[in-house]
Amino acid sequence: MATTTTIDSKIKEKIESITESCRPYINKILKDLSIKNFENANIICNYIIAEQIEFNIKPTTKNGKIKALVYLPQSCNNHEKAFKDITRQEIIDHLNTFRKSVVEDPESR
Repeated sequence: MATTTTIDSKIKEKIESITESCRPYINKILKDLSIKNFENANIICNYIIAEQIEFNIKPTTKNGKIKALVYLPQSCNNHEKAFKDITRQEIIDHLNTFRKSVVEDPESR
């Protein structure tokens, strides 16, 4: 995985297109990711494009999905880890960080 300091023009176009209706920092975190890990950024862009076409997702949904996907490798203690290298257990561990304890949520809502 090569690290560069510039953004590929095709990925930049995708990022601009999908973040047009998003908060400005979403555009920035995706551009930053495309410099650090082009493959992950491209996967996120393609996923969001597919979601827009198939489900016409709202900007708030798009913001949340992009943030979650950008920060997923960080939760695995490796900012540049490729999505394809993230294990099932790492995803489960990450998702469990959002789970509330029985004391915090006795009805499991």
